[in-house]
Amino acid sequence: MKKPKLLTGLSFFSIALFFTIVGFLLAKKNLLPDKFFPNNNIYKNNLNLTSPIYSFSGKITKIEKNSILVTRESSQIDRPTNVSNSITFKILITPNTKIYRYEKPIPYIFISPSPAPEITLTIDDLEVGDYLKADSEDDLRTLPNNQFEASRINLLPKVNYIKGELVQKEGTTLFVKAFTPKPDYRVINLEAPTTSRKEVTYAVDIGPDTEISSFIYNSDPNQPPQAKKYTIDDLPINTIITLFSNVDISKTQKFTAVLILPDFNSASRKKNSPSLEETVSNPTTIPF
Repeated sequence: MKKPKLLTGLSFFSIALFFTIVGFLLAKKNLLPDKFFPNNNIYKNNLNLTSPIYSFSGKITKIEKNSILVTRESSQIDRPTNVSNSITFKILITPNTKIYRYEKPIPYIFISPSPAPEITLTIDDLEVGDYLKADSEDDLRTLPNNQFEASRINLLPKVNYIKGELVQKEGTTLFVKAFTPKPDYRVINLEAPTTSRKEVTYAVDIGPDTEISSFIYNSDPNQPPQAKKYTIDDLPINTIITLFSNVDISKTQKFTAVLILPDFNSASRKKNSPSLEETVSNPTTIPF
């Protein structure tokens, strides 16, 4: 009399084991619907994290009417999660989404502009290739798919300066040899892309409102430095100059300078100074 019960128990066990194995294989191949097994790389790789994940950083790869596709390449690491595999999210932009880009201030000596504002933007201001950090009200580990509504988007700040060597002058245009600048991706919690920097020549226009200035330091350390203005004719070839602009210099090799800070001692000490790449890479050498 006990034998049928034993067979019944074994049958139920076999059926349960069968569906467990089938479910595992389907989930492994992402064949189950999202509601059963989210097809979300951040979700899969961060189940062991105890802290929620409320933001995603990457590059815009496509712009639609009310959404954007943002991809973090496999070579980049998301700092909060330390995840480095390639992931794409569809980020929904609603009327409640706030989009900002912080503008780095320009260190004028004679002009006293207002502090750099946090510029409010819309989806129309976004471009394919822009890097950003999108915040979500929901924990990304628990999303049913790779899509979320952004509460706030912070764009990577523009690179507004370069430092290089003045190699030629033609009228009101300066030709400056410098290494391509690298944006500060840490601002959006992202490692910099693995792209090499190249030495190129920039064509920089000088406008009527361009400030060319520097501080003159006295031999007496107790005396304050004196601010002085210059013209384009005062800039000798081979001078190391720092040029500021209102455009993103990382995206162009021709721009108009709004401020030029020359180092008049650079030509004489050129042979004994660090390489230009070392100088540009070291933010402590930028005079602001």
